[in-house]
Amino acid sequence: MSKENFQKIKLLKIWEILLKDSDKEHPLDTINIIDRLAKQGISCDRKTLYNDIKELNKHGYKVYKKRSRRNMYYTDLSEFSVPELRILIDAVQSAKFISEQKTDELVDKIANLAGSYRADTLKNGVYFDTQKYNNEAVFHNIKMIDEAINTDKKVSFRYFDYNEDGDIVYRKYGARYLVNPVAFVLNDDCYYLVCYNDKYRNLANFRIDRISDIMIEKQRIEVVQCAINFDIAEYKRKAFLMYTGQETEIEIEFDKSLIDVMKDRFGTAIKIKGLDNGKCRLTTSVQISPVFFGWCTNFGVKLSIIKPLDVRNQYIEFIKDIIDNYEDSLEKQ
Repeated sequence: MSKENFQKIKLLKIWEILLKDSDKEHPLDTINIIDRLAKQGISCDRKTLYNDIKELNKHGYKVYKKRSRRNMYYTDLSEFSVPELRILIDAVQSAKFISEQKTDELVDKIANLAGSYRADTLKNGVYFDTQKYNNEAVFHNIKMIDEAINTDKKVSFRYFDYNEDGDIVYRKYGARYLVNPVAFVLNDDCYYLVCYNDKYRNLANFRIDRISDIMIEKQRIEVVQCAINFDIAEYKRKAFLMYTGQETEIEIEFDKSLIDVMKDRFGTAIKIKGLDNGKCRLTTSVQISPVFFGWCTNFGVKLSIIKPLDVRNQYIEFIKDIIDNYEDSLEKQ
């Protein structure tokens, strides 16, 4: 190896060592750095190390020095603080669509961004409190969909559910879906593909962990207005747990104790009208579905659908069907 190439590699290795294993609280002294270089077959002494670090600083690779009995060196280039990395780790850990194996891999990668000294601390605080799905094709699906969106191509895939024995059962007897991908949406710890269906002329949602055998097709995406103006936040607000339905403007009346709940659900910008009876009203648009009605039942008599009348009647029938089902089951016992 030429002297010039040796010097380049030595500078690179010094930078790697400091970047990985040093920070303000854990600087490395000259002897430590020289020993680490020696283990990689690179010779160095105190004087040349001093000159090497000076050269790194000269070219913008900032190395800090702490004076003590020996010179101590460290870098401080982490783009994330420890609390920021903790949030990222918790988000990965709580995501149902990421398998346990992939979760472990991602947690390691995120924790290592904090440097070797803080990585173990971050990983020690990780525990699984979420039921993880085991479809290892999730990241392949994401990659393919992302490529399709970026190249304006349609995608096709098969879509499945699980039966009572945990076996995969394909919808449409295994026939492929052909759709125009629009966006990814994370909702209730699950990851969804929002797409436009040419046949039914509407937006539909598919859980990415339930997609298999995905392919990017040659057909170009059909550009439609609902996809051009797609707003993820607005879409999530209207579609309860990603169940689609007829978008309808509704008026609901609720107890004042639910104001925070309504703002969490529909956004802090919603206009709420206070009433004299200790209740409030608001008007908003939602996609009418059984999941929306189920959400309403969470609040019992504290929430009522006022308008439109047909939605109010649908909600009443929804509640009656639940009661009838319980009464029928009791009679059969």
